[in-house]
Amino acid sequence: MRTLIVEDDFLLATSLCAALQSNGHEAVGPASSLQQARALSMGDVDAAILDANLKGESTAPLAMELNERGIPFVVYTGYSRDHLDPPLRTAKVVSKPADLNRLVQIVEAKVDCA
Repeated sequence: MRTLIVEDDFLLATSLCAALQSNGHEAVGPASSLQQARALSMGDVDAAILDANLKGESTAPLAMELNERGIPFVVYTGYSRDHLDPPLRTAKVVSKPADLNRLVQIVEAKVDCA
């Protein structure tokens, strides 16, 4: 499974990549900007983990594109659901900090039901 990582915190992005790889997945990215994330998402990806906010830039446009393409995603954020842009609110939201192996399991479950 190829999972796109969209996260602007380098340490967290690196940890997410490691958690995916240790669970037998291929990490795509990480992307730390919306432009970079859009470019990477055009490749062959099965799922995505999106930070809601990349240095002040919402990932809601990417969420809409992923929805249109039928690519499941999980929002991994420090914001509450009420503070997310509408395209992000409808997704599974996992609050930071969270156990990264559990986050990988949530992504796997999203792909299985997609």
